[in-house]
Amino acid sequence: MFKKLWPKAIAACLLAGALSMGTAFAANTDEVRVIPYPAGLNTKTEGASSAPTEINHAESPYFKHLDIYEMKTIIGRRIVLPHYPTYQQAREYTCGPAAALTVLYWYGNKDYDEMSLAKAMKTQGYPIGTSLKNMVNFFQNIGWNVKSGLNTDKISRFEDFRIFLMEPLSHGRPVLVENVEWGGIGV
Repeated sequence: MFKKLWPKAIAACLLAGALSMGTAFAANTDEVRVIPYPAGLNTKTEGASSAPTEINHAESPYFKHLDIYEMKTIIGRRIVLPHYPTYQQAREYTCGPAAALTVLYWYGNKDYDEMSLAKAMKTQGYPIGTSLKNMVNFFQNIGWNVKSGLNTDKISRFEDFRIFLMEPLSHGRPVLVENVEWGGIGV
């Protein structure tokens, strides 16, 4: 199954948006741990934000609550962007804009919210969502350099894919990856 999905995942390739603005690390002096929802946005009827809190795992020896925000890189094992802001999407179809919002906040750009990004990225309702092309266009239109499956050579070897992801992360740049299985975006 891996061999069957791998070419599709690479071909559909990733807004492995080694989204860079020429800086190695975000100069975020006004840190935001959890990106706030804009006033008036209904977060109770759909999207991840509507999940009831009682389904969260309580503290237990089996389900540890990891503090990703304060987590550190372990060289050779994991790369963590320290103090990376989080956000839960408020619509079933806005995973792309929600993930993009975290990247914008990482770089200190707080000019957008989930729904303004959905509009700017021409997001369609469920089950379509946001296309890779429209996400790339948005970031290019605001002056960012974007590497994606639309403007780079196709990746066919796992090691090349690993380098494609790890290089920007090791320089403090977030990477957006399209999840072909579910049709969503994650950071």
